[in-house]
Amino acid sequence: MATVYQEGLINDNFLVMDNGMRDTWMAQGVAGSTLTAVTNMARWNTSECEDPDFLLWPCDPLYYNGVQYFDRGDIVTQMDSGAAFVTTSCEHPEKAFEYLNYGFTEEGHKLQSYGVEGIHYTMNGELVQFSDFIMNNENGISPDVALSRYVGLPGMNTYGDMQVLAQTTLTDPASRQAVLKSWPDAFNAETNINLPNVSYTDEEKDEYAAIMADVQTYVEETINKFIVGDLDVDADYPTFVETLKSMGAERALEINQAAVERWQNKGGVEYEFVEKRADVSGYIDQIPFKTEKGLEYLDEDLK
Repeated sequence: MATVYQEGLINDNFLVMDNGMRDTWMAQGVAGSTLTAVTNMARWNTSECEDPDFLLWPCDPLYYNGVQYFDRGDIVTQMDSGAAFVTTSCEHPEKAFEYLNYGFTEEGHKLQSYGVEGIHYTMNGELVQFSDFIMNNENGISPDVALSRYVGLPGMNTYGDMQVLAQTTLTDPASRQAVLKSWPDAFNAETNINLPNVSYTDEEKDEYAAIMADVQTYVEETINKFIVGDLDVDADYPTFVETLKSMGAERALEINQAAVERWQNKGGVEYEFVEKRADVSGYIDQIPFKTEKGLEYLDEDLK
């Protein structure tokens, strides 16, 4: 990062950048690259950018000395922590559980994920087809916003559905290239192992919070100094590491390790990497493109 910054390849204002500034620059075509999700790829290529020369294309996984480096952030490094609870003050707990269980029935899942049949979607065989109410809403909102605004049951958790994502985001060549070709092989145990959501004892929680409050601030400030050149990576990095040790970083690791081991022992099963992949091959060819921008660059078997 220090090399990239010193060579002028990232903006001088990176320390104060936010998503709003990024989105504006992407729409204006003045940004060369960005780290983003596939949902933004579809949006930028189809709606925000009217420049016919603008195209955002996915980058294949990066390698250095034969080792793959690919980080997609917390979404793949932590287990999903979503949960629903019925409290002890609930007057009719059996009805509450019945409601929660409904979300995992076929009928409940459709209502939660697709909305009301005939209004929000229709069925074409096994394929869900969202109506214009969702896909081309008269208020000018995007499909993902329309789904969040009009579809769903309060307090309900249900399992994810790739048909929703496919129809709302895989509607341009770049997004399909990313999800079906460029990115899938990057998700593996070596680069993206999912870590459990562990809990600390009361004593550990207080000690860990006290350590990390200072450590996190020091890490962020020091890394920024390395990037802009106020500190030299080669000369000053050993001091950086020793300072972290003196601040209790190793003790924080011990606390985390103990919490992970308790999590493992609670279930009596050693934690393993489980590969999860969503398959859209059965219906992706039935979902039309909203734009064909970049079609000439799409892998032949996806066209």
